[in-house]
Amino acid sequence: ATNGAKWKFRDSIVIGAYSVSAGWVQLHELGHYFDLRHTQGDRGVTLPGQSGEGYTNPGDDEIEDTVADLPSWSRNEIAKHNFSVKYEKLEAEQRESVDDVAENIMSYHFLKPVNASLRRLTEGQLDRWTYATLDVFRQKVCDGRTWFVDRQTPCNEGTSTYPYDSVQLAVASANDNGGDIILLRPGEYHETITINKPLTIRATRKGPASIGTPFVYAEISAE
Repeated sequence: ATNGAKWKFRDSIVIGAYSVSAGWVQLHELGHYFDLRHTQGDRGVTLPGQSGEGYTNPGDDEIEDTVADLPSWSRNEIAKHNFSVKYEKLEAEQRESVDDVAENIMSYHFLKPVNASLRRLTEGQLDRWTYATLDVFRQKVCDGRTWFVDRQTPCNEGTSTYPYDSVQLAVASANDNGGDIILLRPGEYHETITINKPLTIRATRKGPASIGTPFVYAEISAE
């Protein structure tokens, strides 16, 4: 994907013929198009078996929730570098952080045998992707943007990391011309909303969500 000054056309994607059949490779290149770097960062681009600074020193992908990574590292090596213990000794949250880069769409771990269905992006990467859709060079390929809502989170930016806590706030932020999607994380949203624009509201794969004021049931006894 072209996203640097050395490329004449910033809004183009180039994929080798041998990679076209691998759907996640196409998604990897789309990630670059929407401003995502490799998980090993700018310097960590040397492939296994080669020498150079990038081979031993991970770069920075500028994403807060991805740990340091190199394409030659196993899960154990990622764990030792970031948490100073083997993978099997990690706490659940730390293990998830290692998996996030070992199975990441933007990593170079595809050089090893891997189940392609395990490919993932982190919350921070999803936010970077969303912000990139506001770029003048990216708007023309996007029908809209995605807004996140989570009633358990007291943040109000509408991103995956800092979602709205109100459905109505997301509706108000959505484009009046349509095309936006509002994703509701699991829970009951006790509010009455007004929708005055074309948009899509749906729950995430994490679980069901409902909108509305709960009914109050009262028992009435006949005398």
